[in-house]
Amino acid sequence: MDPLQSRIQHLLERLPKQGLRAARELLAQLNYSYANEPLPLAPFIQREEQWLHGAPRIVAQVGDHGDPFEVIHATLSPEAPQGRGFPLSITAERAIAQRLLQDHPNALFLFSDVEQTHWHLANLRDLSQTGPGGERRLRSALRRIAIGPNERLRTATERIAMLDVGPLAQSSADGVPRAADIRAAHEEAFDVSRVTKAFFDDYLARFDALRGHVSAYLPPAGAHDYAQQYLNRLMFLCFVQRKGWLGGNPQFLSILWREYRRTGQPADTFGSHWLDVLFFEALNNGYVAGRSDRQYLPPTIRTALTMAPYLNGGLFHRNSLDREYADAGGQVPDSLLRNILDLLEAYNFTIAEDTPLDQEVAVDPEMLGHVYESLVNVSDEIDERGEAGIFYTPRVEIDLMCRLAVVRRLTNALGKEHHGRLTEAVFALDPEEQEEADAGLCAHNLWPALNDALEHLTVCDPACGSGSFLVGMLHVLDDLQGRADAQLGRNPRPYERKQRIIERSLYGVDVKAWAVRVAELRLWLYLVVENDAPLEELQTRPLLPSLDFKLRAGDSLVQRVAGVDLAHRTGNSLSPALKGRITSLQKEKNRYFQEAGSGAGRDARRKRIASDTRDLFIAIIQERLSALDQQLRQVQTDLIPRANILGERSVAGNAATLERQRASLQAQRDQAEAALRAVRTDGELPFVWDLDFVEIFSGDAHGFDVVIGNPPYVRQEAIDDPLAPRDVAARALNARKKAYKDDLSDAVEARWPRSFGPGRRMSVGKRSDLYIYFYLVGLDLVREDGAFCFITSNAWLDVDYGSALQEFLLTRGRVHLVIDNQVKRSFASADVNTVIALLGKPVDAAAARAENLDHRARFVMCQAPFEALLHPIPWMEVAAAHEREARPEFRVFPARQRWLLDQGMNPDTQRYAGDKWGGKYLRAPDIYWTIMEKAGDKLVRLGDIAEVRRGITTGANDFFHLEPTGQLAGQGLLHVRN
Repeated sequence: MDPLQSRIQHLLERLPKQGLRAARELLAQLNYSYANEPLPLAPFIQREEQWLHGAPRIVAQVGDHGDPFEVIHATLSPEAPQGRGFPLSITAERAIAQRLLQDHPNALFLFSDVEQTHWHLANLRDLSQTGPGGERRLRSALRRIAIGPNERLRTATERIAMLDVGPLAQSSADGVPRAADIRAAHEEAFDVSRVTKAFFDDYLARFDALRGHVSAYLPPAGAHDYAQQYLNRLMFLCFVQRKGWLGGNPQFLSILWREYRRTGQPADTFGSHWLDVLFFEALNNGYVAGRSDRQYLPPTIRTALTMAPYLNGGLFHRNSLDREYADAGGQVPDSLLRNILDLLEAYNFTIAEDTPLDQEVAVDPEMLGHVYESLVNVSDEIDERGEAGIFYTPRVEIDLMCRLAVVRRLTNALGKEHHGRLTEAVFALDPEEQEEADAGLCAHNLWPALNDALEHLTVCDPACGSGSFLVGMLHVLDDLQGRADAQLGRNPRPYERKQRIIERSLYGVDVKAWAVRVAELRLWLYLVVENDAPLEELQTRPLLPSLDFKLRAGDSLVQRVAGVDLAHRTGNSLSPALKGRITSLQKEKNRYFQEAGSGAGRDARRKRIASDTRDLFIAIIQERLSALDQQLRQVQTDLIPRANILGERSVAGNAATLERQRASLQAQRDQAEAALRAVRTDGELPFVWDLDFVEIFSGDAHGFDVVIGNPPYVRQEAIDDPLAPRDVAARALNARKKAYKDDLSDAVEARWPRSFGPGRRMSVGKRSDLYIYFYLVGLDLVREDGAFCFITSNAWLDVDYGSALQEFLLTRGRVHLVIDNQVKRSFASADVNTVIALLGKPVDAAAARAENLDHRARFVMCQAPFEALLHPIPWMEVAAAHEREARPEFRVFPARQRWLLDQGMNPDTQRYAGDKWGGKYLRAPDIYWTIMEKAGDKLVRLGDIAEVRRGITTGANDFFHLEPTGQLAGQGLLHVRN
C-alpha cells in the first residue's frame, strides 16, 4: 500500500465516526478544493424533497471555473424508502443524483445517513439517449462505494485513490485538470468489472494452491471439485456473516481464526476441528454445545455455533468428497486457510446482487456464478469449460432478455392491444416511470389480470448453470409483484413475496450437479437479503426453502430411463396404471406448492413426494424389464429348431438376425437392471421433464410460461453424452458420440413428429451444434401462449445447419425478435458472436401454417450498449415498425415470415435451403437494400454463372486462430486478437 492509500484508509476508518469533517479531509487529500455552497430544493419533486434531510451542498470542486467538477453531499432522511443499500436508500440516491445531474453534469455524489455513520460515494453514469423527436430518454447506472462501521476498506481505498486529481493537474498545460479527464478517472475507479477481475485473479491463486494440495489425496476431478466446494462454502459464509447471523458479528470467520490461534490449538486443525464443526454441525442444526469432545472451543464460539442459522440444502452436508478426502488422511493446512481468509477479509462483500443499473464496487453473489463458469476444469490438462461451451452471460443481457420475455408472455395473456402499456410497466426502472406506468395499467383496470398472470407465471432455464437467468427473472418478477401488491392493497413482507416466487415460479436444470448447487445458493442469498428474523427463529426453522423439486441435475435433451424414451408425448408407451400414478404425483405436488410456510407437515409431504417419485421410476423400469423379458422369451423360442414336414430341424427365420436381436435385447435388459439397482440404492434419480416437473406438463397449459437461457455452445464434433465417464478409449468414445447424436435426433423427432423425422420435410443435420437441439427441445417446453428467449451463437442465422431451424420457425412458429449488437460483444472472453432470439411456441404440423407465415418477424441491430436499451421506448418503436427504420440506438428490419421463407427457397428444388438472416437482415447496410431494390431482376445468383467450391482445408487451426496469452504485447510488438 503506497503512502496515499495509507492516508486514505486512515481517513475512511475515521469517516463513520467523524462524518463530514473526515470527508472534507479525504477530498483535500485527493486535491479537490474546499467549497460550501447549498443547493436549492426547488428542482426536486415533493417525494424527493421528503427523502432529503436538508438541502444538498457542494462540498468540494476542482478544475475550470467555467466547467468545474463538483462533489455534492446529500443527507438522506429516515423517510427514504428502505431496501437495497440499507440503511441508505438506493432508490433515493438514484432519484436525487439524477435530478442534480441535470444542472451539475460533472459531479461525484456523497450520500450519508443523518448520523453520518454510513456513506456511499456514488458515480452516476449517464446512459440517456435522444429520441427521434429530440426528447431525452433518461437512463443512468448508479455505481457506489460503501463506507461504514462493518465495511472492508481495501477495495474502497484502492478505488478512491484513483480519484486523486493531482496527477491530472500535473499533466495539464495550465495546471488545471479538465472535467472530461476527471470524469474518465471516475469512470475507471467505479468500474465494478475491475474489482471482479482482481478478486477472481486472487481467488484463482488460492484455488490452484488448494487443488494442488488435495490432489495428493483425490484424483484430479475430485481434487478440483473438493477445492471449489470448500472455497464456495467459505465464500457463501462471507455473505451470511454480513447479515450478522454468525455470532452476531459480520466478521465472524476472522474472529474464529483469531480464537483458534489464541488458544494454541494443534497445528493444521483449524479446518478439521473448527470449520468442519461450523459446516456440518452448526449450520445443519446439529451442534450440541455440551459435547465433551467440543470443549476445546472457547465459550464465545460455542455460543455462536449454538445460535447459527439452519442452512438446509446440499452445500453444508458432508458428502462423498468430504468422506473420501478425510478417509485418505487429508487435512487442509493452516497456511492455505490463512491465505484464503486473507483474501476473503481483504474484499468487501455485499449480499445484494447488483442489477445492470445499480452496482456496488464490491463482491456480490454473482461472483459465485463467475467462479463456477470460470473454473469448470477437471484437471490442468483438460479445459472442460471449453468442451462444455460454458460462457457467463453478462447481467445486462440477462435483464434485457428477462424483461422482453415477460412482456411477450404478459401480452399473450392480457391481449396484444396492451403490449405498449405492458412494455412501459416492465421496463420502468425509476420510481417516476413506475408511477406513470402503473397508473396507466390502473386506468385500464389491468392490475387484477396482471397479478393473476404473475402469480401463476412459471419460468425455466433448461441449461441453468449457476442460475444467472433465474436470479435475473426473480428480480424482474419481484419488482412487478411488489407493485401489483401495492396496487391491490396487499402488503406481504418482501421475504415472503420472494420466497413464493422462488418456490412456485422458478425452475432450472443443468447437467452438472455442482452448477445446480451454485444456483441454489444464489437464489437463497437473494432471498435472505430481506430476512431480518431473530437468531432464535433462524436456528429452529430452515432459513432456506427446499428447492429439490425446482432445480434438478440431469440431461435436458435426452430423456431415456433404462432404454425407455420418456420425452413427453411418448407417454402412450406407459401402462394405464403408471399414468394413474403420474396423475396422483401431480396432485400431491400441487398440494405441496399450495401450502404456505415450512412446517413439519409440509416437510413430511416433500419427503413423501420424493419417495413416491423414486417408487415411480422403479415401477417404470420394472415395466420395461417385463416387456424386455417377454421379447427375449419370444426370440429364444424362435431360436429353437423345429422340424418341417420332411423331418428336417431348422430355426424359423434368419438365425444370425435372431441372435443379434437376442443380444441387443439382453444388452438393453442389463442396462435396465443396472438402472434399477442405482435407483433402489438411493442413487441420483434420472431427470425426466414429465416426472420431475409433473405439475407443469400434466396440466391444461402443458408447459412453462417462459423458457429462457444460454445453452452450451458445443461444436458438432465435440457433442457427447454429458453424463458418461470421460476416460474411455477413442473408439468407444466415437461410438458413444454417434449414439448420443442419434438420441438427440430421436428426442427432436419425439417432440415434433409431424415436422421432423423420416418421411418429413425437415430434419436436423448431423453437423448441427448442440444449441440447435436446445432450441428444438426447449421450444417444446413452452406452453402454447408462452415465450421463448435464448442467447446463442449467431451461426445458425447464416450456415447450412441452421436452415432446418429457420424453416421450422418460419412455417410452424413465430419469430418475434432477433437481436444483435454491433457496438459490444456479449462474450468478450469467448470467440463466439451471439444473437438473442425471442420466439413463440411452434405448432407441430405436417405443412406450413398460414397464420405463422403471416406473422411479422423483426430483426434488430442495436447501435448502443444494451444498458442504454433498458428503456420502454426503443422496444415500443421496434414493435410499431412495419418497414426498415433506423434510430440512434438501433436499426430494425421487419419482414413477414412468408416473405422470409421465399427468400430462402431454392428455385430448382422448391425447397427451403436457408437464408443469410444475419448477413442480410442484421448486418447489411442500407446501401445493400438500395442496390437490391433498384437492381430488381437484373441480379443473378453467383452459382448460376460460376462454380463455387470450398477452399483448401489446411487443418492448421493453431496457426490461424491464436491462443490468448493474457498479457499485453511488449514494446515494439503489436497486440493481435482473433
